Amino acid sequence: MKNVSIIVSVVVFFALTCCQKETPIFESKSTVHFEKDSVVHPFYIQPSSVTQDTVDIVIKLVGKLASHDRVVEVPIVESTATAGVHYKLLGPVVLSKDSFNAHLKVVLYRTEDIATDTKLIKFEIRDSEEVFVAGFPENTSFRLYFSDKIEKPTWWDGTFYEFPFSEIRMKFYIDVMGSANAPNTFAPENGFMYTVFKLKRALVDYNATHEEPLSDESGAISWEVDWINY
Repeated sequence: MKNVSIIVSVVVFFALTCCQKETPIFESKSTVHFEKDSVVHPFYIQPSSVTQDTVDIVIKLVGKLASHDRVVEVPIVESTATAGVHYKLLGPVVLSKDSFNAHLKVVLYRTEDIATDTKLIKFEIRDSEEVFVAGFPENTSFRLYFSDKIEKPTWWDGTFYEFPFSEIRMKFYIDVMGSANAPNTFAPENGFMYTVFKLKRALVDYNATHEEPLSDESGAISWEVDWINY
């Protein structure tokens, strides 16, 4: 019986030893990936006075913090935009020693041609000496789209059905109200009646300072509503 116990112990020992040899050792590496895979930046939702804007693209660290700052290599691999004309990179992309996030910042310029053409800048993270590409490829490239093409907001037909939509009317709305957001029916200072009143006053001022009244393809623009008497 004693001999059997010794044999069993030896077998277990060798089995455990073999398992330990076959188990791979995990080597931890700092990897990075984009928080999102793309974003669309529409200039048209901002007033005409805004001629440039900065997009902050977040890159996330998976791994341990380091005792020093590390540079993340993020080259442009595809683009329909021209550097210095349509955009400027604020680099390099630095992963600070006390942060799990790095920031790729891009200044976009509101040029005339993006009113009819959507521009694309595609970035891709590359391995560097200390920071490696993450193991999920769908998050290691990022597409930045931007344009100034005016689009009809989803809220228009339900809220502004009194007024026919046009790009010129929408642009005027944004310039006066400061955004492309719908009137807030729960806020008196930004409700439908207040918004219409503000647009009417702004239209009077515009027409008084221009030789021709504000017009679109349907003729002179009006913000009159039958049931609003002011």
